[in-house]
Amino acid sequence: MLESILELSNSAFLPSDAVLSDTWRELKHRCELIQPLVSDCEVGPPQLLVVGQSNSGKSSLINEMLEH
Repeated sequence: MLESILELSNSAFLPSDAVLSDTWRELKHRCELIQPLVSDCEVGPPQLLVVGQSNSGKSSLINEMLEH
């Protein structure tokens, strides 16, 4: 009985095959739209973005990492 309830509750939250198929098609379409933009990007030096509050030591962290 408990196993049946668990199976039912798990399947209730899984998207249908149709929804998954539509999602996959949409994702593929978006990738196709982005691909030319990515291909046109110039390749340059790697960049690193560090997000955080002001005066929280971000620069000190980066400088310490670069020194070692």
